[in-house]
Parts: sequence; structure tokens; C-alpha cells
Amino acid sequence: MLQFHPSLLLALFAVIGGVSKAHGDSIEASKATKNIRVSAVKLSDKTPEVRLQAARTLRELVKGIESETELKLILSPLVNAMLNDQSAKVRENARFALRDALSKVEDNAALVPVAESLLGGLKHKDVTIRAHCAHDLSNGVVGKIDDAKALQRMLGRLTVATLHAESMEAADF
Repeated sequence: MLQFHPSLLLALFAVIGGVSKAHGDSIEASKATKNIRVSAVKLSDKTPEVRLQAARTLRELVKGIESETELKLILSPLVNAMLNDQSAKVRENARFALRDALSKVEDNAALVPVAESLLGGLKHKDVTIRAHCAHDLSNGVVGKIDDAKALQRMLGRLTVATLHAESMEAADF
């Protein structure tokens, strides 16, 4: 008969439990990733209610996402919703989800297109969108980019926007 020392059995159970927990965590992570991707796609749905629910879902999901890879997947849809959606509530939820996502992203390749889109948003006809773009640019996005050439390309557009602003208040851009 095969006999095991009690501490070996405990170690074996611990390993099995750890593998099981890791597998469970992996399943939960893949569900979260799927929810993120589905919600990002729904931001471009034709139905305003669907877009609003997607923006709200992303706003909540972003808080728990630690993977920069997952966060980078949703930056473009969030920027697009923030700048272009017809619903103010969708734009607002997308903006706050974007802000939370940007606070966790450090990759220049992901940040530069977002900053360039926000620069374009400084010309938006809606004063609220212009104000949000100015605020988000000045509070972190540009400061996180360490690509001198990209910053130099943006400098001209930012200078023009600043010169055309009626004041230095974000809403006047």
C-alpha cells in the first residue's frame, strides 16, 4: 500500500487548490475581457440605450482592469464615443471611463493617438466636449507621453487652439 507523509498530502492539496484557483481566476479574467470587448463594440450600436448601457458598463469595468493590454483595446472606442455620440449621457460615461483607463496606461503608442484625438476635439462645436478635451489633455495625457517627436507634432495644434481660445478657461477652447 502506498503511503504519503501528511505534509506531502497537504502540499499536494495546496498545489491542486492553487491550480484550481488560478484556473478559476483565468476564467473570470477571460469573462471580463469578453465583457470589455462586447461593451466596446456596443458603443457604436444604433440604439442610444444600448450605447448608454455599454458606456456605463465600461465605466464600471475599467475600475477593476489592471491589464494595460485590455485597457488599450477600449481607448479608441471610448474616445470616439466621447467626441461623437449624440447622447450627452453616453459622452459623459465614455469620458469618465476613458479618464480612468488613461490613468492606468503608460504606453506611448496608445497614448499618442488619444492625445491627437483630444486635440482634434478642441475644435468641436460643443463647448462641453471642448472643455473635456482641454481638461483631459492638461491633466495627464500629454504629461505621460515621453515621445519628443510626437509631442512636437502636437505642439503646433495645441498652440493654434490656445491662440484661438477666447480665454484660458477650458470651455473657451
